[in-house]
Amino acid sequence: MKKAILIAVGLIGLAVAACKKDDNGKSATIAQLLTSSTWKYDTIMIDLDKNGTADTPVPAGYIPACQLDNTITFKSDLTGITDEGATKCNDSLPQSTPFTWALKNGDSTLTIVGNSDVQLNGDIFIKKITNTSMVLIKNITFTNPITINANAIITLKK
Repeated sequence: MKKAILIAVGLIGLAVAACKKDDNGKSATIAQLLTSSTWKYDTIMIDLDKNGTADTPVPAGYIPACQLDNTITFKSDLTGITDEGATKCNDSLPQSTPFTWALKNGDSTLTIVGNSDVQLNGDIFIKKITNTSMVLIKNITFTNPITINANAIITLKK
């Protein structure tokens, strides 16, 4: 009888531990992290040698301040909205723009179609994503004052 009680207590303990692990230990998927909140710009850097490490900040004025307050929201139905924020670059354009998105290449590439924000359109490599930040790498040609093809490392935060 003692043995049966010990086994029952042990099984209950394992069940409780397993439930706790499922609730707290399970990693969210990339799609779940993308769709968990609205994202906004944090930093944008240039990776000149395309090795995945930022080499220099984007030159002042290259990205207008009116774009830096934009937000992007990914929805679980593979659509989303870019919002112009408090400062619009062009008053004649809508406050928000819809887009579609998809994950490919084992969820390492985010593809955005229809976004009004050039930096976040097309194929973008997801370097890192957590509950609070996302680091994206996008190949971009910078053309002021000279033309440079490099990677932009874009950090978004919640």
